[in-house]
Amino acid sequence: MIVTFYSYKGGVGRSFALANVAIQLARWGNRVLCVDWDLEAPGLHEYFRPWIDEPGIGVVELVTAAADGEVEWRDAVLPAAIDGLGDGCLHLLAAGRMDEGYVDRVQSISWPRMYSEHDLGWRFETLAAELRAEYDFVLIDSRTGITDIGGICTAQLPDVLVLCLTPNQQNLTGAIDVARRARRARVDLPYDKAGLLVLPIVSRFDGREEYERARSWRERITAGCAHLYSNWVPDQVSRVHVVERTTIPYLPYWSFGEELPAITENSSNPEMVTYYLENVAALLCNGLTEADVLVASRDAYVSAARSRAPRSVVDGQADIAVYGRAAQAAELREALASFGVRVAPEQPPSLLAGRVRCAVVVPDSHGRDAALLDQLKAARVPAVTWRPRQEDPKAEAADMVREINGQTGGTLAAAVVRVGEWYLAERRTDDARQVLGQLTALAPGTRGIRALRARIASDEGDLAEVITVLGHGGGLDGQELRLLGRAHLALGDVASGVLALSGALERSSGGAAEELHRELAAVHAELGDYDAAERHLRAVFDLVPTGGDVWAEVAVDLAVLQQRHGRVSAARELLVTVFEASGSPGARVVAGQHLAGLLEQRGDGQAVAVWQSTVLAARAAGDTEAMVEAVRGVVRTAGADRGPLADMVRLVAEAGADARAGRRDVEVAELRELAGVLQVALGRYVEAGDELAGAVAGYRKVRDTAGVARALARWAWVSWEVGEREVARRQVAEVRSLLPVLRGAQADVVRDLVGGVPV
Repeated sequence: MIVTFYSYKGGVGRSFALANVAIQLARWGNRVLCVDWDLEAPGLHEYFRPWIDEPGIGVVELVTAAADGEVEWRDAVLPAAIDGLGDGCLHLLAAGRMDEGYVDRVQSISWPRMYSEHDLGWRFETLAAELRAEYDFVLIDSRTGITDIGGICTAQLPDVLVLCLTPNQQNLTGAIDVARRARRARVDLPYDKAGLLVLPIVSRFDGREEYERARSWRERITAGCAHLYSNWVPDQVSRVHVVERTTIPYLPYWSFGEELPAITENSSNPEMVTYYLENVAALLCNGLTEADVLVASRDAYVSAARSRAPRSVVDGQADIAVYGRAAQAAELREALASFGVRVAPEQPPSLLAGRVRCAVVVPDSHGRDAALLDQLKAARVPAVTWRPRQEDPKAEAADMVREINGQTGGTLAAAVVRVGEWYLAERRTDDARQVLGQLTALAPGTRGIRALRARIASDEGDLAEVITVLGHGGGLDGQELRLLGRAHLALGDVASGVLALSGALERSSGGAAEELHRELAAVHAELGDYDAAERHLRAVFDLVPTGGDVWAEVAVDLAVLQQRHGRVSAARELLVTVFEASGSPGARVVAGQHLAGLLEQRGDGQAVAVWQSTVLAARAAGDTEAMVEAVRGVVRTAGADRGPLADMVRLVAEAGADARAGRRDVEVAELRELAGVLQVALGRYVEAGDELAGAVAGYRKVRDTAGVARALARWAWVSWEVGEREVARRQVAEVRSLLPVLRGAQADVVRDLVGGVPV
């Protein structure tokens, strides 16, 4: 099967998804070839750099050589010898030789001429047939946008097109359009082709902090991609549930550098990114069939995909073989492999002679462990009995790796480093320290010990120890330099901190480079070096999709920097550009808030119009908190003009109706309070009292004491104004009884409000 991973814009995690899905498929025993066809911005090889030789030739050289006759593509394939994968299971065909002449070679390719004069179309058909014969899966990393190369990768070569997109309208609309073009172009090809299957996957998706916005975007994506699911998802299966299963969550930890969590993470944990990457791998392995099983019983679906693997995971020496109850043993094998342990496939003990370092027997209720131990002894395989102590297979495997490493004198040291890193991620610092002690005693030269020691010190707040460990060792990678830089900055050594972070930036790309630029910009701004800060912020624009949320955030940061530097006109111009040019409601909200605030601060009459537009953007983005803030901006800046206020009443009422329909009780209360504020501004005190009474009841329902006090203080003012003085006094008394439990800004707001009631 040939699978193209495509994204309409960059920065969506396409290469990350491809590389990790490849690891998962290879771990199951499939022969997998990864092809970097993103010739203008190659980088897939960076994910596999620790395990491959430097590319000598690649796609570019093969295409340019095609004009001279036959080309042997096998000469360009690089094996990736990753621990835990069978020999020969994973290969890479890089974009090309990364030297000074690479760009010239790419730009010299005339794709139309190659097709017309050298029959490149037929050559690709031949290549595709040969690839299918030698590999179970060929995963192609395609160029973004609409290009000649994109047509080859999306229409001619693949059996499946994986559309990688992020939750914004540009990516969604662009990706769907490319899928439509690919299907149409495929029909017009002069070769017999089966219909193109399209698998949309959503990446860089944070559904934990912004639940309602996440729900809204899942529904929007489901609706937009409905026709893409129609030829492989059964009618009775909810498309939204399929989207949920194939959405790759945004976890900041994996945004640094070119990482492969599929090697280290527990893929059975839905809190981990590999859980969803494994779902994608399973869909491919099952040929995009039985999506109903994926939705109803995810683990069974993945298990079926794993069982389809045509070849053994282990071809040669393994570290550990595991025996026990089928389900339990399978979980332990998978968890051990996630730490980089080479795990032998299930097979009779007699076949393990000379092929495994150690066997682990987990006793079961049938009493077969004694017989297994005898068989392993006869095969001269060292064996231990392991009685489970943890409910989590990952935790069980971590303990197992530590103990076996200790018993065998450090033979699993590389895996133990990963165990230590996992302990830190789980906040088990004491266990990580024990791991470090074992490594230092048994295998002091193991790669990763220094970084592990520094991370432990950082987690414990011992920044001086971080500097001691990393500051004089040399040869640090990007993450280590970032750790070192932060330690220096926290201790006040700004020069050393900037130097280390700059070094980390030189070794980073993608999301890691974006965050480092922003971090350095903040440091330089704090130092008053606004020019350096601006250079770093502008560098981010080259790393993120134009018009998206991150782009808008960085533009706003730059505008704030310009404002602090006295360049108010430039700041205003930049905010206007973001506000008008961005297609993302979230980006317009961020820009609108700052632009309106700037205009309001300067007494500009246009502030009310910008606040109004920001309300609409927040409504489209489903961001109630931002909508509330923007409506209050309209109230402050509308002056005697009641037109904008009346418009806001209508919009707030619509948003409140949506919130009630969705049973979002907190939002209902907030919007009723806001409606009350608007009615007061319009002089409609009876209506204001009704809304504020509803807000108080709503806040009581969700047990929001600050909300109750705030809405009740507003209601007391209204009661006083309409002549209900005794009611107002009782309301003020209740507000004052609530004040002792409020803190900080919440208490200050309520004091100001209740102080305005002349009781």
